[in-house]
Amino acid sequence: MKKRNFTLFILIVLIVALTLMIIFINKSLISVRLYELSQNLEEINNDESGQGYMDVLFKYEMNRRMYSGKMKEEDLDLEELKILSTLSTGSVSHDKIKSDALAVLPFVNSIRFILGKDQISYSIEKNKSHFDIAYYYERNGYFKKALDLYNVITGNSSKITSNLLLHKAYCFALTGDTDNAEKSLTQIISKYRDTEIAITAATLLMHIRDFRLESEKILQNDNPTLENSIKLLQLTSFNKAFEMLGRLQSEDKNTESKIKYYKARYYEETGDKNQAIELYQDIIINDTESQSAVRANRRIFLVSISQPENKELRELTFSNNELLQDDVFDTMRNLESNLKNTGLIQNEILEFDSKKIEEYSLVVKQAVENLKKVEKKQASNGSYSLSYFNRNGEIKKIENYNKKGNKTGFFLYIYNSEGNRIRIDAYDKDGVLLQYY
Repeated sequence: MKKRNFTLFILIVLIVALTLMIIFINKSLISVRLYELSQNLEEINNDESGQGYMDVLFKYEMNRRMYSGKMKEEDLDLEELKILSTLSTGSVSHDKIKSDALAVLPFVNSIRFILGKDQISYSIEKNKSHFDIAYYYERNGYFKKALDLYNVITGNSSKITSNLLLHKAYCFALTGDTDNAEKSLTQIISKYRDTEIAITAATLLMHIRDFRLESEKILQNDNPTLENSIKLLQLTSFNKAFEMLGRLQSEDKNTESKIKYYKARYYEETGDKNQAIELYQDIIINDTESQSAVRANRRIFLVSISQPENKELRELTFSNNELLQDDVFDTMRNLESNLKNTGLIQNEILEFDSKKIEEYSLVVKQAVENLKKVEKKQASNGSYSLSYFNRNGEIKKIENYNKKGNKTGFFLYIYNSEGNRIRIDAYDKDGVLLQYY
């Protein structure tokens, strides 16, 4: 009797163990199949739509409008954020293969080998596709890095897709290799004619050829002006534009800030974000009253969006705007708060010097405190004056009041571009200029 009970017990244990094993294997196989499906969907996504054709054409179409005078360059930052909002549906999500499912992966691959199918490869450390990372490089101006990865993909002829060719062409064009860009685009047009991507390729090809012709016209004159430098940047001739900017000098502080701003735009467009931010922040601190400072902070904000975990950089832009009081920045901030996941790979490239950002923040906060600072001086007869200070801590205005608290007049302190006081204007209580000295 005992022997029979023991045998029954063992049998039940074996049945339970076998059932659990079957459940485990089924769950693992489902996990493997889901991961395989996500890979297949990704390939379809990259082929049919990828990260969106609109993104490839955006830079050229916006720059064309600016170059032709149909859009003010000051409006670009907000438009760029709007297009990012339109494109922020995220990339195809990758179903992570569970660690326990890795146990059955060799078995699955053995069956696939017998059936003549491709093996399923997986790395826990790196489950981002080459296309995702390359696209991240592309979006952040690292066009050569993007091309290196796109070339890794195209090393396997079965992985070449129309969308991949389109993004390669875009990167070729923005690194100045327009010949290879045209070759890739022509290949798309001839192979995928009458499709949406062929139309996109034809449009991009038109932009590239037009931009190259316009750039050549500007360079024929060899006239190093700020206006021509800006035009070359708009025509995506980044290296030529930077070379021309390097030949420009000005004693006017406002013009010098503009030159510095467009040098920063060059660095931003070509992937050197640290150098760009350093120049942008230098303008904000040293030429706060200028439009260049306002636009510089918008650009830093746009850079910070690609690195949402870098809170210091983001907070810096908020502090900057306390100083700048830019209404457009507030609009951009509100719009950005509604963005969905942009599909960017966080912490993949951009590493900013946290100590330097902290130093920037301290300088900006002191400037903000200077703006808020008001000194009151009381006279023996009951009248008094209020002194207001600019961002550099210098007196910018003194208001005079009688003992009843009524304003009797005020003085405005005027400074030159070097920060030296050049005159003081005296006004009556109604703001009528009385004299200056």
